[in-house]
Amino acid sequence: MMANGLAMTSASHRGPEGSHETRGLPSPVSAIFNIGLLLASCVAFVLAKSITTHGRVHIDDVEYLLVGILPPVLLYGLSVVAERLMPDAGRDSVARRLLTAWLLALAVFCLGKELHVYEALRSVVEAAVGIGRDGAEFAMAFLLASLASMATLTGFVVRAPEKRSAIAVSLAALVAISVMMHLLLLLR
Repeated sequence: MMANGLAMTSASHRGPEGSHETRGLPSPVSAIFNIGLLLASCVAFVLAKSITTHGRVHIDDVEYLLVGILPPVLLYGLSVVAERLMPDAGRDSVARRLLTAWLLALAVFCLGKELHVYEALRSVVEAAVGIGRDGAEFAMAFLLASLASMATLTGFVVRAPEKRSAIAVSLAALVAISVMMHLLLLLR
């Protein structure tokens, strides 16, 4: 078939093999969104660290920005594992949910610290359970991670065809976020 003097052959026709999804690359919008989540999580980590150190950490402290990259990288690694367990879930979708859970946990922590609710709840947990301050800090980290995970991962588990794998990934994320939140509180 001739159109404007050019022959249209199957080699010149660009089919689905040239799309982003089949080459394993995310779409540009998805990549920009993922980079934005990564940067937001680094800044949120530095902000949370600044709150826990009473202003001794600042946004231009590069070492804290670099340390702030570790939790999203670990969560992205968990999304790679999730993709292997559940090929239909899609790594970008799971990674976005995990990063959003981390960001939400940091946001609730920062808000709780600024409103002085966090200390009151920690004191209640410490007195009610009879554990030390470090145990109460981990309990609070677990509570924050649980709230964030419920808000971001519940729909993921409900819609997942492999419920056991989705629950395992969600529990792994809950534990990982709890430990990272606890380390955030411990590192002064």
